[in-house]
Amino acid sequence: MAEPLTIAYIAMGAQRRMQVAVRGTESEAQQKLIDCMSGELAVIDHVIAFADKLDLLQDSIGNDSYVYAYEVCEEFGYYAVDRMLKTGTPNTVDLEEIARFIIIDVARD
Repeated sequence: MAEPLTIAYIAMGAQRRMQVAVRGTESEAQQKLIDCMSGELAVIDHVIAFADKLDLLQDSIGNDSYVYAYEVCEEFGYYAVDRMLKTGTPNTVDLEEIARFIIIDVARD
């Protein structure tokens, strides 16, 4: 079961990205994604469903030199929605790729 803070921070990042789309020029892409997934809550739910896997990826790397919740989880939520907005689909393979990149990138810094 995913850590509650993992879920919370993923949702925060995802919502932050949805808000950027509303204020920017991506409102049409956002609406297409929301329509495709039957609502904004479904978009957020799809992203936070990855929380267990994100925690497992983090555990496999085992680096505690950064604050996992906001340096990894929030960024994951943001970039997962970003990718979904750009592709118009909820592609789970892309989400794993995003998670691995963020964890490895943050662990290097």
